[in-house]
Amino acid sequence: MLKFSRWIVAALLLMLSGCMALKEGVRTGKIVSCRSDSVLASIRHDRTGRILVTAHRAAHDTAPENSIASIERAIALGVDIVELDVRLTSDGVPVLMHDATVDRTTNGEGAVDGYTLAALRRLKLKMPDGTLTEERVPTLSAALNAAMGRIAVNIDLKSTEIAPIAHVVERSGAASGVFFYHSKMSVLDEVRSYLPDAVVQPIASSAEEALSLAKQNNLELIHLREEYASQELSDALDEIGVSGYINILGMPDQMLRWGDERLVRAIIDTNPDVIQTDEPAALISILDELGVRKDLSRACS
Repeated sequence: MLKFSRWIVAALLLMLSGCMALKEGVRTGKIVSCRSDSVLASIRHDRTGRILVTAHRAAHDTAPENSIASIERAIALGVDIVELDVRLTSDGVPVLMHDATVDRTTNGEGAVDGYTLAALRRLKLKMPDGTLTEERVPTLSAALNAAMGRIAVNIDLKSTEIAPIAHVVERSGAASGVFFYHSKMSVLDEVRSYLPDAVVQPIASSAEEALSLAKQNNLELIHLREEYASQELSDALDEIGVSGYINILGMPDQMLRWGDERLVRAIIDTNPDVIQTDEPAALISILDELGVRKDLSRACS
């Protein structure tokens, strides 16, 4: 009886220490159980005075792109959102993979949809420089489980077979921290047919199209292009309650790697709501310096 009581006391102490750790994490931002929900709420309702950061293909400076390790790396950096590319295996399982083939990012060859999940999981992922790792191709389910409550997820739909992807998101319990990207509004309409409350973002080819798409499709988020982004467009989107999402992939990111921040700062001056980058640590440093980062962990306390 005494031994049994000690087990109960030990269990209670363990639970108490876990609760205290969670509260401490809320204060420090290291462990935030509702951060992903707060990010989506910020996109939907709080559209001025802050810029959110998306890690493109997750943070792949020290881990393979689209891997669980790269999601964990993004969380450790304090990134708000990870962008993850989703395709289907031959047996219909959503997995993370940018390219149509596995050649560039794994030690295998051939089309992603030519592999069963079991066969795909036998492959090893590579670092950007080609170094082979022990990381495996994750399922979307595993990625959402890793991200849930800790970081929001932007699903870049590389497959137009929406039902299996929507079903995984719905079953994951992470839907309130997930949104979807595709270039075609018709594909995103199908997402909405399965997940009516989903945040979706098509891409606009001009400022005029951005406003038109947003109004006609009752959008909360629109993907903008660097060449037409402006403070005036951001103001116009704010007026209709829409957040603007922009990439700095390509030359702005490249210049950032060289230590030249001018292009990135010019984009920041257009006041977008979300910036997607391959250099999240450097971007976060600039945004912190400018005072345009928001501590979303405070919403969890």
